[in-house]
Amino acid sequence: MLVDIGKARHRELGQLGRGRLRDAPAPPADPLFRRELYGLAAVESGALHARLAREAPAQAHRLHPNDHVRIVRALELLRAGAAVGTEQRRWRDAPEAEDEALYVGLTLPRDVLAARLRARAADMIAQGLKAEVERLLARGYDPSLPAMQGLGYREMALVLRGEIDEAEALRRMQRDTVRYAKRQWTWFARETDIQWLDVGLCGGAEGIAHIVADRVASHAGGGTI
Repeated sequence: MLVDIGKARHRELGQLGRGRLRDAPAPPADPLFRRELYGLAAVESGALHARLAREAPAQAHRLHPNDHVRIVRALELLRAGAAVGTEQRRWRDAPEAEDEALYVGLTLPRDVLAARLRARAADMIAQGLKAEVERLLARGYDPSLPAMQGLGYREMALVLRGEIDEAEALRRMQRDTVRYAKRQWTWFARETDIQWLDVGLCGGAEGIAHIVADRVASHAGGGTI
């Protein structure tokens, strides 16, 4: 299993990793969250797809904007920290796990990772987060709803109510996103079996892929990793 600190967004991700290694079932349905999402879809059919596009662009690209059933489930899984799309099917279709597993984590120097996280927050605003939140508020959705409490959504609601300006909203989004990643580090520090690989030192995605493939092959063959 690969763990990418900074891209993972939910507090249950560490539990998901443990669950995958222990054959835990997929997260159950969340009736309240589903009701909120379907309520959003009822007043603006494209709202759910737009939200999924922000949180999991690759999965959103595979789903039709009107496929609310699959979009809602994807958002539900993301909220619980679970995998979606091809990654989800890869786990579902994989042969029964043996007793041993290779647990790999991807990382970067803290300053590099923090810079990327701050850039991601800025990109959310550049892609129209304010307009999206404005449409939702105009249709009567209260900012206190759990579906409106994600990073960025709550800050933009404050902007639209005149409580803070966009610069302050961005500052809070960047601060809280970096803090979230730090909490993930704290969580995964408990997992002593994770083999951490620095993405930069390992040659980027291609280099990581080769290293992991070699370690998997060595592991499967009974060699030392």
